[in-house]
Amino acid sequence: MATSKEVKDKRYKILREQLATSGLSTEQQAYLLGQVKKETGNFDSLTEKYNGDRKEYFEGKYGFNTSKGRELGNTKPGEGEKYRGRGYIQITGKANYAKYNDALYPEEANLPLEEKTLVKFPEKLEDPELGGKASLAYIQDRAKNFSSPDDLTKAINGGLFSAARSRDPEKKQTALADIQARRQYAAEYLNILDKEKQEEAQRQLNTEALGSWDDTNPQMPAPQGVDMSPADIRNYAAERDVRNYQGMEPGIKEALSAEPQYVSMEELLGQRGILSNPFMK
Repeated sequence: MATSKEVKDKRYKILREQLATSGLSTEQQAYLLGQVKKETGNFDSLTEKYNGDRKEYFEGKYGFNTSKGRELGNTKPGEGEKYRGRGYIQITGKANYAKYNDALYPEEANLPLEEKTLVKFPEKLEDPELGGKASLAYIQDRAKNFSSPDDLTKAINGGLFSAARSRDPEKKQTALADIQARRQYAAEYLNILDKEKQEEAQRQLNTEALGSWDDTNPQMPAPQGVDMSPADIRNYAAERDVRNYQGMEPGIKEALSAEPQYVSMEELLGQRGILSNPFMK
């Protein structure tokens, strides 16, 4: 069943909110989002996908009797499937579920491994909030000072670089394409975040130019040389703002008569540098 756009958008929004308070730079956030897009199929699933029979697939890949499974701390039959990849960066293996459990449940730090919440209920990592926190804890642990998309790829799926040097042409090509996709996604998100940053900076400038919208303490600057109160300008600007203040005060007419060469209030305020702000259009 296809994942709805609403669900994907929600997952993206939750991760963006967590990234905003993570302490990561804009570039690092973009690189991580690029990884997440690849790992989750563009936020389509917070659980690792598989081919054929689920149990057979994951036991063959992460089972306790495989070298990868033992590396991941799986020690019993069925744990390859039980502790398959989950979360935004697909945390995998019993040992990792136990390790990053403490980022979500710090009060369980001293509990035996088998009693930790994520070990008992690994499906909890499919929750966007919990999956995001665990994923960020993983990055903090494995790639604390990453400075490129490749740094993260090595921390999340380092086997790709070994595969990229394989003598098997198909295996090599697949790995190279995967690495390149992560780089491309990181670049796309960097453009998105840079644009958002610029828009926010412009919004702040516009807000400062217009002053405070606090009704109890209006601080709208009047055009230089025009006898016009802050409330007059605020109400005029409000016609173009979602706050939608009702009514216009008579002072606007006086301001126009003080500068008779202007045919409209738009022209007057435009000359005074007030209507140059997109916020007021």
